[in-house]
Amino acid sequence: MARAMQVIGFAAVASADMGPSARQLRGYAANSTSLASASDCSSFCCWWPAGECSDCGTDWNNRMYAPGCHVECSGPNCGPGKAHQYYNTQSDWDSSCSTRVCGSEQGGLSSGPSYYCGGTWNGNNNWGSNYEGPIVNTDTETCKRLCAMSGSNKCTGWTVTNNNECYLKTSVGDMQSDAGVQGSGYCYPSCGDQQNQHNNDGHNYEGPIQVQNAEFCKVRCQASGGQCKGWTVTNNGECYLKDSVGPMRPDMGVQASGNC
Repeated sequence: MARAMQVIGFAAVASADMGPSARQLRGYAANSTSLASASDCSSFCCWWPAGECSDCGTDWNNRMYAPGCHVECSGPNCGPGKAHQYYNTQSDWDSSCSTRVCGSEQGGLSSGPSYYCGGTWNGNNNWGSNYEGPIVNTDTETCKRLCAMSGSNKCTGWTVTNNNECYLKTSVGDMQSDAGVQGSGYCYPSCGDQQNQHNNDGHNYEGPIQVQNAEFCKVRCQASGGQCKGWTVTNNGECYLKDSVGPMRPDMGVQASGNC
């Protein structure tokens, strides 16, 4: 056991998790936000040329936006006296194209590992700090998608209450059961997939941090501002953040590890 603890890393200073007093379910917002707000309509699916965000066509059927978006098109079939004024919209707009989703600011936001949202924790709240919400009449899958579309690595988590109010968060805590919540989830802009029962060794700069789930350790790592290169959670729920990592190797004393 002593050898197993040594290879996890060398840091010995414990770091306390955020307490309930530091957490927040419903952040203050001056006005409720409808689903198709201006920020939601900054992303689109490019039909032609497929996946070429910067060179995507400007006719009404070249691009697909979320329902409720009214983004003016400028192609040959668009404009005063023409059949169309706006680009096409569709409920499955973000999965209609075979390639990435495009964003007006960053030229495209990958739906792959570079910005990935995990599963839904039903009946749980990840607290933290809200930067947008309530977004009314929003289900859990839509709220998760809005978090993934936020751009600039802003959204690290989301929550939907029982009355379908979606909250997007800049910081999150560990999951806790909450009867007033449908579900919550985490999003991680810079961390790869976790490897269960594997250890990436390396050097710890923080830990052990007691956590309820390995996914929250991953979120803590990606929120470090680039300092954290990897993480490990042991079988007793201790999270270690690392400023250097080694190759993954099997380790039955570990829940999971990952690289960022």
